[in-house]
Amino acid sequence: DDIVVDIDDNIITSSEDMLNIISTKKAGDTIKIKVYRVENLSEYENYSDIPDGEYLDFEVKLEMIDDIQQ
Repeated sequence: DDIVVDIDDNIITSSEDMLNIISTKKAGDTIKIKVYRVENLSEYENYSDIPDGEYLDFEVKLEMIDDIQQ
């Protein structure tokens, strides 16, 4: 129930934005992520119906989960 809104001080407006930033990183890098958390977010069909949530900041260390080359 989180919406990623910022990675390393870059505003995220689409999943493509997020993938572009993360693709420049490597395993072992730590990134700062800001999310907007709303309980039961998946239950809302319309953007205008989403209630107030809270912003949370995280530091995430990236790791390779498999050896598949992309």
